[in-house]
Amino acid sequence: MNPYQPSLQEFLGNINQLKIRSLHFKSVLEQSVKRYDNDLNREIQTITSSALIISDWTGPTENGWKLNHHSGIFNSIRQETYANDAYYMLSFHCQYSFVQMFERVNTLFKEWIMTRSSKNVAILEYRKETNKVMYDRSTLPGGDKLFALVMKAAGEKAKKYSSKNHENIKFKEFWTVVSDARHAITHSQGRILKSTAFKTKYHEALFDRLFPESTEIDNCITIHMNYRNLDRVGTLLAEYAIQFFKSFSEQDNYEWDFFIKWASSR
Repeated sequence: MNPYQPSLQEFLGNINQLKIRSLHFKSVLEQSVKRYDNDLNREIQTITSSALIISDWTGPTENGWKLNHHSGIFNSIRQETYANDAYYMLSFHCQYSFVQMFERVNTLFKEWIMTRSSKNVAILEYRKETNKVMYDRSTLPGGDKLFALVMKAAGEKAKKYSSKNHENIKFKEFWTVVSDARHAITHSQGRILKSTAFKTKYHEALFDRLFPESTEIDNCITIHMNYRNLDRVGTLLAEYAIQFFKSFSEQDNYEWDFFIKWASSR
């Protein structure tokens, strides 16, 4: 059996699970929007509210109990603005589902590097350069260093597929765009400088293709996502991973087209 296949199948299952959960969340939100739109005349307009109550860990107590205080922070979801709020709730959910998808790609690449580590020159060189004779996934680099390592390990096949494919997606540029987007969502509430996102015209076109719902004010882009957008990006991430699976497999003379054969047999 192809040793790269089990981790790929697990990865594909994770991607689809994130997609279907997001689709269900979208359906639930849409139903709730319809329900509240049909009940605009009800007496109570607040749907949900929350105040942030906090305590001072090192402050005075009362009979041994911490004293709680209102922080002054209060938020509510109101019926008259619910449709707009629902849009942002779905966007938030889809963005973090995308982040999880990208993290799954990182995990998958590390799994494949570990699988191939004993016979791949690039990985052996990495072990020598970093003095990591024994290592596991936790000691492998992330980010651009991980991508560089997986490209070396995948060899000339990956370079060939990156230079020419049906989606016209260059592997390094794709990695950069989705990595920058993940960082923006995780650390900057989805905001990214235009100069960071649009390194070249190709990066700009690819970003607009992957995140078409995003908005731009001055030099700052704010990422937004709907379910259709997430579905498309998730599929592209899966197909992106398959190109590396194909490259690894062909180098080691393993069959790689199991999913094509499975589909044709149904």
